Amino acid sequence: MLFDKLYNEKEDSKADRKKPIVLKKVKRGFDSAEDSLLSEIEDWQFDIESLRAKVANGDTDSITKIVELSLNIEEAEKQIKIIQSEKSALLD
Repeated sequence: MLFDKLYNEKEDSKADRKKPIVLKKVKRGFDSAEDSLLSEIEDWQFDIESLRAKVANGDTDSITKIVELSLNIEEAEKQIKIIQSEKSALLD
């Protein structure tokens, strides 16, 4: 999983922390992970808006999908906070 990879990079890079190239690579890894999650959140929010329109027109089957997407957004937001925390702990 993404977090395992980032954690392993943290452990492996402790000795190399002061090398500018390594720091840039690790920073890009964290930034990329965060950007990916933000992109997914935007997609899910768009999908939720579309599903809400369907529900407003009587399609009650879309309700469970809205709930699933909302939970995905909450989980992604938690992951972003973890990424930011780990990035701060490693690079500051």
